[in-house]
Amino acid sequence: MELTENQHLKKSNNDLKETSSGCAGGWLSLALKAVNMSAYKWDLESSVVTKSNQSTMDSVVNPPSNSWLYHDGLKYIHQDDRESVENKINEAVNSHRDFNIEYRVPVENDKIRWFQSNGHAVYGDDGKAVHILAVVQDITKRKENELSLQEQKRELEITKCQLKLALESAGMVALPNRRTRVNYKYKSPEVCRLLGIENEDTELSREFLLSIIHPDDRQHVIDAMDEVASRGGPIELEYRVSPPDGQVRWIMLKGAHIMDDQGGARYVVLQNVTSRKNIEEQIKQKNHDLSVINEKLERFSSIVAHDLKSPLTTILMAAQLISKTTTTTTGDVANWVELINSGATRMTKLISDLLEFAKSEHDTNLPKETVSLSKIVETVQLNLKAAIAESNAKIQISSALPFVLGHSTHFIQLFQNLISNALKFRSERAPEIFLDAKDSGDHWLFTVRDNGVGIDPSMSQRLFEPFQRSHSKVEGSGLGLSICKKIVEMHSGRIWIESEVGSGSRFFFTLAKS
Repeated sequence: MELTENQHLKKSNNDLKETSSGCAGGWLSLALKAVNMSAYKWDLESSVVTKSNQSTMDSVVNPPSNSWLYHDGLKYIHQDDRESVENKINEAVNSHRDFNIEYRVPVENDKIRWFQSNGHAVYGDDGKAVHILAVVQDITKRKENELSLQEQKRELEITKCQLKLALESAGMVALPNRRTRVNYKYKSPEVCRLLGIENEDTELSREFLLSIIHPDDRQHVIDAMDEVASRGGPIELEYRVSPPDGQVRWIMLKGAHIMDDQGGARYVVLQNVTSRKNIEEQIKQKNHDLSVINEKLERFSSIVAHDLKSPLTTILMAAQLISKTTTTTTGDVANWVELINSGATRMTKLISDLLEFAKSEHDTNLPKETVSLSKIVETVQLNLKAAIAESNAKIQISSALPFVLGHSTHFIQLFQNLISNALKFRSERAPEIFLDAKDSGDHWLFTVRDNGVGIDPSMSQRLFEPFQRSHSKVEGSGLGLSICKKIVEMHSGRIWIESEVGSGSRFFFTLAKS
């Protein structure tokens, strides 16, 4: 049967529609697959939902077939989101609007996936919704990023709050972050209060802030700001401001200049340090006054010592003349001459020790140097050569003594006093003196041990106090160990003794390494 011309035309039109529909469907399927979406059609009369294409979402939500009843599919949505999803779809359908809904879907291992549905209803001639067309996309990654960003923003707000509280508790104020090349103006009641500007509504600009800096400090601040702006990095300044209220304040500026292709931006905080600067100035003045007093005392001590030694020298000379000019001296006269000599000698030694003790009180500011203690002990042995030979003493050093930071004259005095003690308070045996040094972390531990007469342990605490003597029969001023204690403490150390009567003594002391 041959087809009429009209029939051929109708068939061609139908073929063209089918071909166009097939092509469009193919392109749509590819497009949805490319963006990981699935398309759905929900027939409202039968309540059947049909999926038009496969996607990677099928591995997450995998219904038994490509079509299912709406209420069976609803169970895949998180129970806390189901009512909201239905309400939003109904609202969109009733108002003839598109819907865009985000909801959660529970998956295995108690995990959650996020999905987004976009769609709209198709209406019949009577205005009633016939079916709903929608596309669904897995947006889990995006939601995770959004939630992470929200958490970061929350943490940033908390940090800003904590920073503000920290600045306020420290009496600091942060200036607004400003670019170097921008001529900025802003208002800040906090900055005004800090700088002593009564009108808290004052417009702050670079020119104004520079204008209230003390004239003697202004150029220094400008130069420092320009330098850090050219190279970037941290900045810290202390300068005075002379605000309109006339009360000069000290301000500390701390911050950094971060460089970029636009010249960079400066981030700084200000702190009123007037109280601290006033205290520092008072301390500086007190130290100066103390230094002047110490100088006067030292001069006074030297004058007094000289004036005291002069008559003693005369007494000693007179006693010597009596001994030389008197050809026949009776026992009594010889004894009196000896008493005069020994008394004057002890008095001279006491005056010298008192001077040394007074000097050790205010030698703390002398510049320190690296000192070899091995060479110090060699010098001490030369100084005490006669006493060592006279007593047949043996001095042993376990190993090379370390280098320490301090004053050589003080260390000579320290070791000489300790070794002299060992020679002075010897027993009937020849003195044996042992020196040792051990590394104890941040300090050195020294030992000076002897085989002398020893002391009662009950005296060990007060032995280092001025004018304390362990043996009244042995000559001495009672200041030697007090001087040792002062010297050790000046070098951030401590000194102590372990001893028993008849068993010798062990002096221990520490010296800081730095």
